[in-house]
Amino acid sequence: MKHSMAIAAALSAVLLNPLSAWTADGDEASLRDEVHTLRDEVRALQQDMREFKQAIAAAKRPAGWEKVDAVLGPEDSPQVGEGDARLVLIEFSDYQCPFCARHYTDTFRQIEKEYVATGKLRYVLAEFPIAQLHPLALKAAVAARCARDQGKFWEMHARLFANQRQLEPWSAHAEALGLDATVFQSCMDSGKYEGEIQRNAAAAQQGGIASTPTFLLGIASGDTVKVVRRLRGAAPYPAFKAEIDALLAEPVAVK
Repeated sequence: MKHSMAIAAALSAVLLNPLSAWTADGDEASLRDEVHTLRDEVRALQQDMREFKQAIAAAKRPAGWEKVDAVLGPEDSPQVGEGDARLVLIEFSDYQCPFCARHYTDTFRQIEKEYVATGKLRYVLAEFPIAQLHPLALKAAVAARCARDQGKFWEMHARLFANQRQLEPWSAHAEALGLDATVFQSCMDSGKYEGEIQRNAAAAQQGGIASTPTFLLGIASGDTVKVVRRLRGAAPYPAFKAEIDALLAEPVAVK
Protein backbone atom coordinates (compact mmCIF):
# COMPACT_ATOMS: atom_id res chain seq x y z
CA MET A 1 0.00 0.00 0.00
CA LYS A 2 2.83 2.43 0.77
CA HIS A 3 4.22 1.93 -2.73
CA SER A 4 0.87 2.59 -4.40
CA MET A 5 0.41 5.78 -2.37
CA ALA A 6 3.86 7.02 -3.35
CA ILE A 7 3.24 6.25 -7.00
CA ALA A 8 -0.14 7.98 -6.93
CA ALA A 9 1.40 11.08 -5.40
CA ALA A 10 4.19 11.21 -7.98
CA LEU A 11 1.81 10.75 -10.89
CA SER A 12 -0.56 13.38 -9.53
CA ALA A 13 2.26 15.92 -9.35
CA VAL A 14 3.12 15.40 -13.00
CA LEU A 15 -0.46 15.23 -14.27
CA LEU A 16 -1.71 18.27 -12.36
CA ASN A 17 1.22 20.51 -13.23
CA PRO A 18 3.02 19.03 -16.23
CA LEU A 19 4.75 22.20 -17.39
CA SER A 20 6.41 22.91 -14.06
CA ALA A 21 7.30 19.26 -13.62
CA TRP A 22 9.22 19.24 -16.89
CA THR A 23 10.73 22.74 -16.89
CA ALA A 24 11.27 23.84 -13.28
CA ASP A 25 14.86 25.06 -12.94
CA GLY A 26 15.68 23.17 -16.13
CA ASP A 27 17.01 20.42 -13.91
CA GLU A 28 17.00 17.43 -16.27
CA ALA A 29 19.21 15.39 -13.97
CA SER A 30 16.74 15.80 -11.13
CA LEU A 31 13.90 14.76 -13.43
CA ARG A 32 15.78 11.65 -14.46
CA ASP A 33 16.30 10.77 -10.80
CA GLU A 34 12.59 11.16 -10.16
CA VAL A 35 11.75 8.93 -13.12
CA HIS A 36 14.17 6.28 -11.87
CA THR A 37 12.68 6.49 -8.38
CA LEU A 38 9.19 6.15 -9.79
CA ARG A 39 10.27 3.14 -11.85
CA ASP A 40 11.70 1.51 -8.70
CA GLU A 41 8.44 2.19 -6.87
CA VAL A 42 6.46 0.52 -9.66
CA ARG A 43 8.72 -2.53 -9.58
CA ALA A 44 8.41 -2.75 -5.80
CA LEU A 45 4.63 -2.52 -6.07
CA GLN A 46 4.60 -5.30 -8.67
CA GLN A 47 6.69 -7.47 -6.35
CA ASP A 48 4.32 -6.72 -3.45
CA MET A 49 1.35 -7.74 -5.61
CA ARG A 50 3.07 -11.01 -6.55
CA GLU A 51 3.80 -11.75 -2.91
CA PHE A 52 0.20 -10.95 -1.98
CA LYS A 53 -1.07 -13.40 -4.60
CA GLN A 54 1.28 -16.05 -3.31
CA ALA A 55 0.16 -15.44 0.27
CA ILE A 56 -3.45 -16.02 -0.77
CA ALA A 57 -2.47 -19.22 -2.57
CA ALA A 58 -0.45 -20.39 0.42
CA ALA A 59 -3.42 -19.88 2.74
CA LYS A 60 -5.43 -22.30 0.60
CA ARG A 61 -2.83 -25.06 0.70
CA PRO A 62 -3.41 -28.04 2.95
CA ALA A 63 -1.31 -27.92 6.10
CA GLY A 64 1.18 -30.60 7.08
CA TRP A 65 2.81 -33.52 5.34
CA GLU A 66 0.85 -35.64 2.91
CA LYS A 67 1.47 -39.31 2.21
CA VAL A 68 2.55 -39.99 -1.35
CA ASP A 69 3.97 -42.96 -3.19
CA ALA A 70 6.41 -42.30 -6.02
CA VAL A 71 9.84 -43.35 -7.22
CA LEU A 72 12.32 -40.85 -8.64
CA GLY A 73 15.33 -41.71 -10.75
CA PRO A 74 18.85 -40.23 -10.68
CA GLU A 75 18.81 -36.50 -9.91
CA ASP A 76 21.20 -34.09 -11.58
CA SER A 77 20.03 -31.03 -9.62
CA PRO A 78 22.42 -29.31 -7.18
CA GLN A 79 22.60 -31.16 -3.89
CA VAL A 80 24.49 -31.35 -0.62
CA GLY A 81 25.08 -34.26 1.71
CA GLU A 82 26.47 -37.78 1.68
CA GLY A 83 25.60 -39.92 -1.31
CA ASP A 84 24.72 -42.84 0.96
CA ALA A 85 22.48 -40.87 3.33
CA ARG A 86 19.37 -42.84 4.18
CA LEU A 87 16.89 -40.02 3.53
CA VAL A 88 16.58 -37.51 0.71
CA LEU A 89 14.75 -34.18 0.91
CA ILE A 90 13.99 -32.51 -2.42
CA GLU A 91 12.99 -28.84 -2.47
CA PHE A 92 11.26 -27.33 -5.52
CA SER A 93 12.26 -23.69 -5.34
CA ASP A 94 11.94 -20.35 -7.15
CA TYR A 95 14.45 -17.54 -6.54
CA GLN A 96 11.77 -14.82 -6.58
CA CYS A 97 9.42 -16.71 -4.27
CA PRO A 98 9.34 -14.96 -0.86
CA PHE A 99 8.35 -18.19 0.91
CA CYS A 100 11.36 -19.97 -0.59
CA ALA A 101 13.59 -17.20 0.75
CA ARG A 102 11.96 -17.55 4.16
CA HIS A 103 12.58 -21.29 4.14
CA TYR A 104 16.24 -20.74 3.31
CA THR A 105 16.66 -18.11 6.02
CA ASP A 106 14.63 -19.71 8.80
CA THR A 107 14.79 -23.46 8.20
CA PHE A 108 17.35 -24.74 5.70
CA ARG A 109 20.39 -23.98 7.85
CA GLN A 110 18.94 -25.94 10.76
CA ILE A 111 18.16 -28.94 8.55
CA GLU A 112 21.66 -28.74 7.11
CA LYS A 113 23.29 -28.65 10.54
CA GLU A 114 21.30 -31.43 12.19
CA TYR A 115 20.72 -33.86 9.34
CA VAL A 116 22.90 -33.09 6.31
CA ALA A 117 26.16 -32.51 8.17
CA THR A 118 25.61 -35.68 10.23
CA GLY A 119 25.14 -37.86 7.15
CA LYS A 120 21.47 -38.67 7.79
CA LEU A 121 19.97 -36.68 4.92
CA ARG A 122 20.86 -35.61 1.38
CA TYR A 123 19.32 -32.28 0.33
CA VAL A 124 18.45 -31.72 -3.34
CA LEU A 125 17.55 -28.32 -4.80
CA ALA A 126 15.22 -28.74 -7.78
CA GLU A 127 14.73 -25.40 -9.52
CA PHE A 128 11.08 -24.66 -10.31
CA PRO A 129 10.85 -21.12 -11.74
CA ILE A 130 7.26 -19.94 -12.13
CA ALA A 131 7.56 -17.50 -15.02
CA GLN A 132 3.96 -16.27 -14.81
CA LEU A 133 4.68 -14.78 -11.37
CA HIS A 134 8.43 -14.33 -11.41
CA PRO A 135 9.97 -13.20 -14.72
CA LEU A 136 13.56 -13.32 -13.41
CA ALA A 137 13.36 -16.71 -11.69
CA LEU A 138 14.61 -18.72 -14.66
CA LYS A 139 17.63 -16.49 -15.21
CA ALA A 140 18.36 -16.64 -11.48
CA ALA A 141 18.34 -20.44 -11.60
CA VAL A 142 20.71 -20.29 -14.57
CA ALA A 143 22.99 -17.91 -12.65
CA ALA A 144 23.15 -20.36 -9.75
CA ARG A 145 24.02 -23.22 -12.10
CA CYS A 146 26.68 -21.11 -13.82
CA ALA A 147 28.15 -20.40 -10.39
CA ARG A 148 28.03 -24.15 -9.76
CA ASP A 149 30.42 -24.60 -12.70
CA GLN A 150 32.95 -22.68 -10.61
CA GLY A 151 32.15 -24.49 -7.36
CA LYS A 152 30.01 -21.69 -5.89
CA PHE A 153 26.41 -22.90 -6.30
CA TRP A 154 25.38 -22.67 -2.64
CA GLU A 155 27.10 -19.32 -2.24
CA MET A 156 25.14 -17.97 -5.22
CA HIS A 157 21.99 -19.66 -3.92
CA ALA A 158 22.31 -17.77 -0.64
CA ARG A 159 23.16 -14.48 -2.34
CA LEU A 160 20.20 -14.56 -4.73
CA PHE A 161 17.77 -15.11 -1.88
CA ALA A 162 19.40 -12.32 0.10
CA ASN A 163 18.97 -9.96 -2.88
CA GLN A 164 15.54 -10.93 -4.21
CA ARG A 165 14.60 -7.33 -4.98
CA GLN A 166 17.82 -6.61 -6.83
CA LEU A 167 18.69 -9.70 -8.85
CA GLU A 168 20.04 -7.85 -11.85
CA PRO A 169 22.73 -7.34 -12.98
CA TRP A 170 23.84 -10.96 -12.59
CA SER A 171 27.47 -9.96 -13.04
CA ALA A 172 27.36 -8.06 -9.74
CA HIS A 173 26.65 -11.27 -7.83
CA ALA A 174 29.36 -13.13 -9.71
CA GLU A 175 31.84 -10.38 -8.87
CA ALA A 176 30.83 -10.39 -5.20
CA LEU A 177 31.52 -14.14 -5.03
CA GLY A 178 34.88 -13.84 -6.74
CA LEU A 179 33.89 -15.81 -9.84
CA ASP A 180 35.69 -15.58 -13.14
CA ALA A 181 33.47 -12.91 -14.71
CA THR A 182 34.22 -13.87 -18.32
CA VAL A 183 33.47 -17.56 -17.77
CA PHE A 184 30.32 -16.73 -15.82
CA GLN A 185 28.99 -14.34 -18.46
CA SER A 186 29.75 -16.83 -21.23
CA CYS A 187 27.71 -19.43 -19.35
CA MET A 188 24.82 -17.01 -18.90
CA ASP A 189 24.85 -15.99 -22.55
CA SER A 190 25.02 -19.56 -23.84
CA GLY A 191 21.70 -20.50 -22.25
CA LYS A 192 23.03 -24.02 -21.80
CA TYR A 193 21.08 -24.57 -18.58
CA GLU A 194 17.77 -22.90 -19.50
CA GLY A 195 16.38 -25.88 -21.43
CA GLU A 196 17.35 -28.33 -18.71
CA ILE A 197 15.76 -26.26 -15.96
CA GLN A 198 12.57 -25.80 -17.98
CA ARG A 199 12.36 -29.55 -18.71
CA ASN A 200 12.80 -30.33 -15.03
CA ALA A 201 10.06 -27.84 -14.15
CA ALA A 202 7.72 -29.38 -16.74
CA ALA A 203 8.37 -32.86 -15.34
CA ALA A 204 7.66 -31.58 -11.82
CA GLN A 205 4.33 -30.14 -12.98
CA GLN A 206 3.40 -33.45 -14.56
CA GLY A 207 4.20 -35.06 -11.20
CA GLY A 208 1.75 -32.80 -9.37
CA ILE A 209 4.07 -30.01 -8.22
CA ALA A 210 2.26 -26.71 -8.71
CA SER A 211 3.74 -24.22 -6.24
CA THR A 212 6.91 -23.24 -4.41
CA PRO A 213 8.32 -24.23 -2.14
CA THR A 214 7.21 -27.85 -2.29
CA PHE A 215 9.16 -30.60 -0.56
CA LEU A 216 9.39 -34.32 -1.22
CA LEU A 217 10.83 -36.54 1.51
CA GLY A 218 11.94 -40.01 0.58
CA ILE A 219 14.08 -43.03 1.35
CA ALA A 220 17.18 -43.63 -0.75
CA SER A 221 17.35 -46.98 -2.48
CA GLY A 222 20.37 -47.39 -4.71
CA ASP A 223 20.11 -44.87 -7.54
CA THR A 224 16.44 -44.13 -6.85
CA VAL A 225 14.42 -42.40 -4.14
CA LYS A 226 11.15 -43.79 -2.85
CA VAL A 227 9.14 -40.66 -2.04
CA VAL A 228 6.76 -41.13 0.87
CA ARG A 229 5.86 -37.62 2.03
CA ARG A 230 5.06 -34.24 0.45
CA LEU A 231 4.82 -30.81 2.03
CA ARG A 232 3.54 -27.72 0.23
CA GLY A 233 4.60 -24.33 1.56
CA ALA A 234 7.26 -23.01 3.93
CA ALA A 235 6.87 -24.77 7.28
CA PRO A 236 8.83 -24.11 10.48
CA TYR A 237 11.81 -26.28 11.33
CA PRO A 238 9.97 -28.42 13.94
CA ALA A 239 7.61 -29.66 11.20
CA PHE A 240 10.58 -30.97 9.21
CA LYS A 241 12.32 -32.35 12.29
CA ALA A 242 9.29 -34.36 13.39
CA GLU A 243 8.79 -35.97 9.97
CA ILE A 244 12.48 -36.67 9.38
CA ASP A 245 12.92 -38.19 12.85
CA ALA A 246 9.85 -40.36 12.33
CA LEU A 247 11.27 -41.80 9.10
CA LEU A 248 14.70 -42.30 10.61
CA ALA A 249 13.12 -44.23 13.47
CA GLU A 250 11.47 -46.71 11.12
CA PRO A 251 13.33 -50.02 10.71
CA VAL A 252 15.49 -50.36 7.64
CA ALA A 253 13.86 -52.62 5.07
CA VAL A 254 15.77 -55.83 4.39
CA LYS A 255 16.77 -56.07 0.74
